[in-house]
Amino acid sequence: MPRKGAAYAIDLEWQDRVRLRLGEMKITQNELARRGKISKASISEALAEGAIQTTVMPAIHKVLGWDPPPTGFAPDALELLALYGQM
Repeated sequence: MPRKGAAYAIDLEWQDRVRLRLGEMKITQNELARRGKISKASISEALAEGAIQTTVMPAIHKVLGWDPPPTGFAPDALELLALYGQM
């Protein structure tokens, strides 16, 4: 079941930074999920090719020792963004 809350826009750059930080910390995506109390599926979805949003960004940032992310987008705004991207 998806986590409720604000959705945060993600892109390849953010995904790459997460992977790089995981390598620096020498932890796996499974360990990130455990420490952040996030499902493994949510981590996989956030780091999947083509992903455009996630609700678990704040938990990921906390585990990675990063500042909290900027305020998330409303779900309707993300839907519009996705539709615009398809045009």
